[in-house]
Amino acid sequence: MQMGRRGSRWIPPAAKEEAERLWQAHFAPTDKVIAINIGASWATKRWIDAYFAVVADTYLRRGYHIAVMGGPMDMEMVEECRARMEEREHPHLHIFTGKVSLGVLAGLLSRCILFHHDGLPGQCMSASQCTSP
Repeated sequence: MQMGRRGSRWIPPAAKEEAERLWQAHFAPTDKVIAINIGASWATKRWIDAYFAVVADTYLRRGYHIAVMGGPMDMEMVEECRARMEEREHPHLHIFTGKVSLGVLAGLLSRCILFHHDGLPGQCMSASQCTSP
C-alpha cells in the first residue's frame, strides 16, 4: 500500500512528475520504502549516527529499501552515518540527500511506508500523510 498519495495535491505538477520518474528509476511497484532524514535543526534533537546506521542496516536486511532524505547541509552527516553502516553498499540504500527540491521530496515521501524525521521534511511528511513513528 502506498501511503499518502491523496495528500499530494499541493505538490507542483513538475515536482510530481520528477518524483514519479525518480521513484520508477529506483523502486519497483512492490518495494516497501522507509525514508529517513538524518539532519535536525539542533544537534540536541538529532540521533547519533550509529543509531541511524543500525536502523538502516536492520531494515535493509529485512528486505526494505531505505531512502535517505535531507538538504545539501545534511550531506556530511549522511556520509558519516553511511560510513558506520555495515550495509553501506546495499543496492536497496538510496541517497537522495541534497539531490531533490522540496516539491520532489514531498512527492517521494508521499510514496514511502514510514518516515523518521525532524524539521521541514517532517512537515512535508505530514502534508503527504506518510506514516511516522
